[in-house]
Amino acid sequence: MNRFNNIRDSWDFQFHGVKMNRVMIFEMHHLARDYEIGTPNKWIRLACHSFDLSQLNFSSPNYILSTFGRQNRRDHKEVYDYVLEQLGDAASYNDLNQMPRVRRVRPWVILQVVCKSMWALRHCDVITFKQKLRLSLVACVYCNSLLDLEKLPLTGIRKYLSMYHVDQLENLITQYMKLKHIPTYSLCEGVYIVDKEHPTIDMVNYTNFETDHLLVWGQYVIDSFVKEGIASERMTIGGYPHHVKLKPMRNANSMKSCFVLLARRDFMEADMRLLQILSLYSDTYKFYLKPHPNSDIDVFEEFALSHNMEMVPQRETVNECMSGGKYDWAIAVNTTAYYESLMRGVPCLRYDDGSYLLLPGGEDDFRSADQLEARIRHITSNLENGKYQVEVDNLLMYVMGVGINNYRNILL
Repeated sequence: MNRFNNIRDSWDFQFHGVKMNRVMIFEMHHLARDYEIGTPNKWIRLACHSFDLSQLNFSSPNYILSTFGRQNRRDHKEVYDYVLEQLGDAASYNDLNQMPRVRRVRPWVILQVVCKSMWALRHCDVITFKQKLRLSLVACVYCNSLLDLEKLPLTGIRKYLSMYHVDQLENLITQYMKLKHIPTYSLCEGVYIVDKEHPTIDMVNYTNFETDHLLVWGQYVIDSFVKEGIASERMTIGGYPHHVKLKPMRNANSMKSCFVLLARRDFMEADMRLLQILSLYSDTYKFYLKPHPNSDIDVFEEFALSHNMEMVPQRETVNECMSGGKYDWAIAVNTTAYYESLMRGVPCLRYDDGSYLLLPGGEDDFRSADQLEARIRHITSNLENGKYQVEVDNLLMYVMGVGINNYRNILL
């Protein structure tokens, strides 16, 4: 993260009023982590293209331009689709994943961008000349896209709604709309966490806060972001943006079949520490592993095969998995799917090895085998007297905004 911050702070480069170090957050993060950067020929070809924003839907009677960014995540798409359903004809529907790159050969753009970009990076010593060149040439794609965006008529557009305002095209469009004095709004992919002790790329959710109005799920994110200097007036509770039928906890629960919600690649070590603990109980409980979409699936498949565990198909979303009534309880590693489990009447524990900020919850965290056994006994006891249900209901309202749906009122 220190390398990432160094690159971002050094690359103070604007094109037509849009700050590229706010648009290309994840490209800079990839360089900081020394990901594969390809070849110069590929970068030059990329610099001669733009994203075809001419396909954006501006048609009447839409007065809210909305976009779903190039994330290609089904769970995020469910959020976008849910909110768009509330808005009807007032909002246009634009999936940026469906908008291809088109050829834009603009030598003057390449020359201008590369010169300004390389000059801005001249004192940045945490990346190589080759990496600086790669960043500069990739920036041309976004600069070309901005030029195309400037040609589009904005007549009738009174608001802009993005799925994720922090990065890439949606950040670019958000900055451009603000320059045109069009109010901007953004949805949330999930519950955002502020973890100052274990900083990850997730910090950009508040350090790269771009939109005028962020529609959060519950009060928890507002409380956390206000402490980081984000004005409370820029955030509004939208509610839990999914179609879900809440299910009460089963008082008589065998606690045999366990759904294990693993964290993304950044927390691989925590995932593996948990699995080592669970391997001690693979004869007592049946564990079903659900890796994060960007994790190393092969590692988990190998572990499951050798420890009497099963893998959940990657194509199945957490919502689909939890709705079938297959699982008695669950364990979550640094994921908001913890709350989704509780919503579906499935008791869930939180694994805490100290390597990340623990999500808000009840008396359900553990770090060792002994603590795991104690938490199972605690939940089983409180299921019978109803205390666990009350605890869960209050938690879901505060963190997830369960039972709240303000999207139509806010945007219309």
